[in-house]
Amino acid sequence: MSVADYTATLTAAGLPAEMAAAVADADAGLARGELFTASNDLEKLIGRPATTAHEAIHNAAAASNEESR
Repeated sequence: MSVADYTATLTAAGLPAEMAAAVADADAGLARGELFTASNDLEKLIGRPATTAHEAIHNAAAASNEESR
């Protein structure tokens, strides 16, 4: 989906035009790999290995399941 089409879709769903444009542009940047890095700067900053989004969601779900027992 093009940025223009995505912006139009988000606007039609109720997002303000400026917000829709920002979200669509950010998504396009992610698709281009603009936030990719092979550095370990985050690990140095937080003092531990970084957690992937997949791992974070898995860990949160597991913790939620433990709390509900």
